[in-house]
Amino acid sequence: MKRIYLIVGLILTLGIEVMANEGTTKGFYAKPGAPVDLTYRSDPIDHNKSGDINITLDTTAQSGKMEVEIEFDKNITNVSNTPSKLSFEITKDKNSFPIIITTGGKIDGLYYIRLLVTMHEDLEKRVRSLAVPVYIGDYNASRQKEAYPEPMMLKSSNKPIENVTVFKAKENFEAIKKVDINSSLETNSSVN
Repeated sequence: MKRIYLIVGLILTLGIEVMANEGTTKGFYAKPGAPVDLTYRSDPIDHNKSGDINITLDTTAQSGKMEVEIEFDKNITNVSNTPSKLSFEITKDKNSFPIIITTGGKIDGLYYIRLLVTMHEDLEKRVRSLAVPVYIGDYNASRQKEAYPEPMMLKSSNKPIENVTVFKAKENFEAIKKVDINSSLETNSSVN
């Protein structure tokens, strides 16, 4: 009987491990954009249950404003009702911003919480897109899930396109200098 307790104790100590999902963008190359890094930690979440995702946004900026837009993949929900838009004031003493999101889902798999971070410093505006992976259900099954959705169909043909994933994009265009097109056309035509 003592051997059974010893073996069960050893199995419980060595064999059962809840793998936390954690990561960071610190120390990795980032294309030009907002000077912000992301660190996250979450435990795997059982389907039909919810769990916390701990996110920290760190910036090297000394002043300005950070706006964060949060989007969830379609198979996970924002259980905590964290606002989809957040705003933080950056100061010399405050440049690290924790965000706790409670999320859940009904279907096993790998999903993402996407963050679009916009930094306003002086007259400059920079943007960076970040994503946090969320595992719902069986951890190993989530890792083996096919990374791509169903093949998409071209509008001009009936042939499927494989390995195409579509994400939303956001672009802002601002006029740097207003130019009167009519006056520039008149001066060009008078030269001829």
